[in-house]
Amino acid sequence: MGETGRSSWLRVARATAVIAAVACTSGLRWGHAQAADNTASDLDQLLTAELQRTGFSGTIEASLQARLGRPAA
Repeated sequence: MGETGRSSWLRVARATAVIAAVACTSGLRWGHAQAADNTASDLDQLLTAELQRTGFSGTIEASLQARLGRPAA
């Protein structure tokens, strides 16, 4: 392979690597953003359903002192 063929091949290889890197990075960012949105929303729904199922009221500190038999602080 001559000098011209080698430099042409290197240019094509570099351009291909750059294009592949940009495509992969863009795809990963979009995929992570979509997955994060879906996962957070799904997790919130699952957690809310489980807390409601187990009777969680969110007011535990209102009865904490009585259950401890002393001030909490």
